[in-house]
Amino acid sequence: MLKAHQRIPLHKDKLYTLINCHRIHVPIRTNDQVTFLVGGEEKRMQVGEIWEINNATYHRVVNHSDEERVHLILDWVPNITIPAGDLATSSSSISKQRNPGNIFKNTPRNALCPCGSGRRYKHCHGAIN
Repeated sequence: MLKAHQRIPLHKDKLYTLINCHRIHVPIRTNDQVTFLVGGEEKRMQVGEIWEINNATYHRVVNHSDEERVHLILDWVPNITIPAGDLATSSSSISKQRNPGNIFKNTPRNALCPCGSGRRYKHCHGAIN
C-alpha cells in the first residue's frame, strides 16, 4: 500500500533476495495519478494488469492522488539463482533465506528499512504491518 500523496524514493534494491527474485506487481487499487518509474521509463499500472519489475534497476513510485494505491506483490526465486550449497540445506532454512519477510523481524521502528529503500521502517514496510 502506498498512501495518498506519498512516495517511495528512487532506489535500487541491494538485498540478495530482492535482486535475485522476480517481483510481480498486480494493481488492486490505483489511478492515473500514480506513477512508477522503472528502468528509466514512467509507467501507470492499471487494475487487472500484471507487471514484472526488475528490482536491480533504479525504481520509484509517486502517488499524486488523494487515494491510496494497493498492489499485490509476489516474489519468486528460480532455483538456479540459489547457491548450490543452500539447495542442500533443509527446506525450512531455504524458505527463510528466500523469504524477504524475515529481514523485517525485530527491525526497530526508527531504523532504516532493511528493504534498501532508504526510508525509515515505520514509513516503509513497518507501515504495512
